[in-house]
Parts: sequence; C-alpha cells; structure tokens
Amino acid sequence: MIEPEDELPEERPVEEIDAPISRSQKARDAIRRNLELQDLRDILATAAGRRFFMKMIIYTGIYARTYTGEALSGAFNEGMRSVGLFLRDEFVEADYNNVMLADVEHRRQEETNARRK
Repeated sequence: MIEPEDELPEERPVEEIDAPISRSQKARDAIRRNLELQDLRDILATAAGRRFFMKMIIYTGIYARTYTGEALSGAFNEGMRSVGLFLRDEFVEADYNNVMLADVEHRRQEETNARRK
C-alpha cells in the first residue's frame, strides 16, 4: 500500500513507456511476416506449388463476374473472390516472378488440353 509520504515514480509520457514494447513487437511482427513470405516463396518454387496456387486463384473466381441476380449467391461469390484476391496479393508480394511463371505454365497447359480435344 502506498503511504502519502511515499514518493510516486515520476510520470512519463505513454509513448515513452510503450516504446520498448512497440519496438520488440515490431521486430517480432517483421520476423513473422518474413517467415510467411518465405513459406509462400517455398510453395511457388515448385511446379506442384505453382499448379496449386493457380487452382486456388481460378477456384476463387477472381477473374469471373460475381453478379448472379440473387443477393446470397452474389455475396458468396464476392467472398470467394475476396479470398482469391488476398491470396494473389500475398503471393505476388512474396515472389512476383514465380507468380508470373505460374500463370504462363497454366496458360500453356490450357492450350495443350484444348489441342487434345
């Protein structure tokens, strides 16, 4: 218990008190983000990873129309598209060149499949 005659610690601005916590939190956040980006780079480094990436991009319909004339299905489609856009942006930030390679590989495979029909 604090007695009236006890001295209270000098008050410091909140920014000064939070600064060490903020810096260490920022460092932890940066390390975590770098690990996330490296995980995405590892996925794109393999042909199987690039195929999976393109499958998710196509499945989420980022290049498709979302309007269906019905509110619930339109909202569902927009939600799927939103997830796809998030994934695309994350992968592009991690490794733009391999995202472009994934697109080229996908287009070539589509052309090959079309010729076989």
